Amino acid sequence: MSNLLKDRLDLQQQSPHTYTAAWHDDYSAGPSVHGGSIAAIIHAAASLHLRSTLSSFDQPDVHTMHVEFLRLGAHEPFTISITDTKTGRGTNFLQVHVLQAKILRAIASITSTNFDISFGPTKRSEAALHPPLTPIPDFEKVAANEVEANWLPGCYTSEVVGLSNRIHTLYPRLGFPITGVHDMWMSFADPERITSTHLALQCDMQPSLSDTMRRTGSIFDAHRIHETFATGARENPGLEVRYELKMEEAKRAETWMSTLTLDAEYKRRVGDEGLRWVRCRTVVDGLREGRMDMSVTLGDESGETVVLARQAVLVLDTKRRFKGKERVQEGKL
Repeated sequence: MSNLLKDRLDLQQQSPHTYTAAWHDDYSAGPSVHGGSIAAIIHAAASLHLRSTLSSFDQPDVHTMHVEFLRLGAHEPFTISITDTKTGRGTNFLQVHVLQAKILRAIASITSTNFDISFGPTKRSEAALHPPLTPIPDFEKVAANEVEANWLPGCYTSEVVGLSNRIHTLYPRLGFPITGVHDMWMSFADPERITSTHLALQCDMQPSLSDTMRRTGSIFDAHRIHETFATGARENPGLEVRYELKMEEAKRAETWMSTLTLDAEYKRRVGDEGLRWVRCRTVVDGLREGRMDMSVTLGDESGETVVLARQAVLVLDTKRRFKGKERVQEGKL
């Protein structure tokens, strides 16, 4: 299975509790670092730690993550240090520190498990997402560039978030009629497949929900992105439509979302073959005086939930994000 994310991370174990990861433009979010990419680096380092230093405990899977983004990331290599807070037969508790240029950028708490081992009973919940999800796409039609009844194919050319250039999306044909609810499907350019580490970054790959809720019409507004995809679909039915994210226009946006914390719970292991497509349902309970929450549900092609996530977000003046390299190097919001 191709894994460009893993190749570009170039994660290296330097000691039993210290790891390094390379910088790549894929991780950029303007002058700083995409929060989902930091979450992915943390997941990758924790996973390697569980399979190496703590391999005797036979808990290779990250079960839960709680990430606190203390400072803006910089365009620098990463050093990741891991402390074994508690080890045991049922689960391990890890504390992870992420540094760049000797500055602490993020910390995380991790618990581990082995999804091959049963700890107790199983019962499927009858609870369902509300509003109901749009039917699962016909992925064969999407791959063949044929018209899909419920979804619009799209992709990105991005100067803002580097990873976006490798992501393909499906947007609902009916758009986003309910304020605070956003649905889409995501995949990576062939032949890359989605691993558990990819899922960590996909918890943070939505358009700006603050812009979308307020219908600002900015470059990050999902309604604007949808209109681009819908117009292209009318002109060239079935073909993927490209949306451009230009840096100069991003700088003119009124606000920028900055994630304070990200929590993720993995429901199962992603197999060695990886996932082709992942569904992302994001729900915002409310935006009040620049403070916002986001609940994210990631599901596989069969509709099964694979990750539940939640973010606490500040919606800040964009000028604070683009105040120069020195500000980012120091990690100031």
